[in-house]
Amino acid sequence: MLNFSMVPFASGACRDAFKATVGTDGTYLGYGEGSELVIKAMKPALWNRGVRLTKIDVDMQNEAVTLANSFTEKFKPTKGGKPCKLYMRGCKLDPCVRDFVNKKGTAIFRKGENTAVEQIINGDWEKFNSNSGWSSGTATLPDAFSHWTWVQTNGDMLVCDLQGHRGHPGGPKYGDDDGYYYLLTDPAVLSKDGRFGITDLGERGISNWFARHKCNGMCEGMKRPDRARATLTSKRGSMYSDEV
Repeated sequence: MLNFSMVPFASGACRDAFKATVGTDGTYLGYGEGSELVIKAMKPALWNRGVRLTKIDVDMQNEAVTLANSFTEKFKPTKGGKPCKLYMRGCKLDPCVRDFVNKKGTAIFRKGENTAVEQIINGDWEKFNSNSGWSSGTATLPDAFSHWTWVQTNGDMLVCDLQGHRGHPGGPKYGDDDGYYYLLTDPAVLSKDGRFGITDLGERGISNWFARHKCNGMCEGMKRPDRARATLTSKRGSMYSDEV
């Protein structure tokens, strides 16, 4: 049994997020009893445009998980002499078995609609960079990770649109980490062939991202595209492929 709110507690560029908890009568999608989860559904405006959450979105985010793990293993990043690991939340696809309607009669989840389910991220929320090259300028590690993903995949992919919680001593723990860490979710992946959905701006997006990216100390020695040109507007929120 999954107990969930019908009122979103947060909204991203593409999805609304609803809090949920696994009940006391078993597990849900492999998440144990009492697990605090988030259900993410496509925002109504995008749903009405025909945009759907699919396995591609889940595969994209889980690809980002693998790259985040590899990045942390390779660089073993630190802050103040202490480990500062970078994590990415994975997610699971979960189709609705019936309509769920709120008190006003508005359909929140529709029968057959796919949702994404993942564990909640506790703590203050920050946006670190976007898929159009915007950067908060306050976080070295996420920007370097985005740059590295392009290098690691031989120019095929770039993980960006990074957001989540920046852990610090005295803040929420994550596993055994009670100090510094980054716990991220809802990335975009830019690919050469634009295969990862509406936030994948393709090869043009990769070029635009690098034209706006300012390399930091962690980027030292990493390759960049030979000719990167800024051809898209830089904005904090996600840009959609049909805006390019």
